[in-house]
Amino acid sequence: MNEAEYARFCETEPAGYGAEMAAAGEWSAAEAPARAQAEFERLLPEGRATPGHHVRTIRRAEDAAVVGLLWWSYRPAAAETECFIWDIAIDPAFRRRGYASAALAALEAEARDAGALQVSLHVFGGNRGAIALYERIGYRSTHLKMSKPLR
Repeated sequence: MNEAEYARFCETEPAGYGAEMAAAGEWSAAEAPARAQAEFERLLPEGRATPGHHVRTIRRAEDAAVVGLLWWSYRPAAAETECFIWDIAIDPAFRRRGYASAALAALEAEARDAGALQVSLHVFGGNRGAIALYERIGYRSTHLKMSKPLR
């Protein structure tokens, strides 16, 4: 990911996350932008140079056009090493063409080589397309939080 791509990521990532947290009812719409920005800055205090974090573009093989992004880190989970995906996003114009599956397969191979025993991620419950993709390629639910709005 070059500097311009990273600058765009820094603009869009917190906004998207904040909107998802508000839609999920975790944060109010008013507080979501500031909370998402604070979380983003906490996770990547040194930007692209933050130790242990990797932010990459996903590019189309035939012409190197950017089709999406992948952000992950390695962190201890119990007594094993876990590769945690903070975000994977494919531009809407390129979805359902196998880019996410290919990027995840490449990440899984890299994580295995790095000594990780598992790859984990969080997905919002309303993101049915992502859930279907993850299940199709072998990811399984390990936690499930359900809510029922009363207002």
